[in-house]
Amino acid sequence: MMTTKDNTLHIANMVCDRCIEKVEEIALANELMIAAVNLGEVQLKMKPTEKQYHDFKVSLDDSGFSLIVDQETMVINQIKTIIIEHINKIETAVHDESRTLKDIINAHMILSYSRAAALFSDKTGYSLTDYYKKLRMERAKEYLLQEKYNISEIADLLGFTHLQYFSTQFKLYSGYSPKKFQRLKPKVRIPLDKI
Repeated sequence: MMTTKDNTLHIANMVCDRCIEKVEEIALANELMIAAVNLGEVQLKMKPTEKQYHDFKVSLDDSGFSLIVDQETMVINQIKTIIIEHINKIETAVHDESRTLKDIINAHMILSYSRAAALFSDKTGYSLTDYYKKLRMERAKEYLLQEKYNISEIADLLGFTHLQYFSTQFKLYSGYSPKKFQRLKPKVRIPLDKI
């Protein structure tokens, strides 16, 4: 059984508030004593029994989540969680679009950005920058389909300073210009936890 000294279980594939609710539901169903549930982790009041741990792990796997047991995978999951939380705050006043990916990572991790980026690339097979871009493009698809914002506002929300650059990047990623994507409404979104 892998828990840290503070009885924290690290969970992969948590990307939103619904994931937090689902993991909390699973933990309670497996009679775990929860202190807190956040993106990527469950903090426990006390160490679970072997049976509770096993049943929790199986229940998580059945629901599309998984327990993380090695240190490097925990770091990768932490990086993903930091970036996803940043993307999820895009529409709020808390979001600061002027912050670079390096700033975002450095603000939340002890590990240097260069070391985090190298580890991420080694373990996932793609760069941290590519991961961030994919998340932003998937969020752009969501906004385009919702038609809540115009294309210029979407580019701005996602931290693109030039509309043309955003449109070029979106077309390279999706195969459609933002306008055409919005008009055709193709169902080609990728869930954030699958990126």
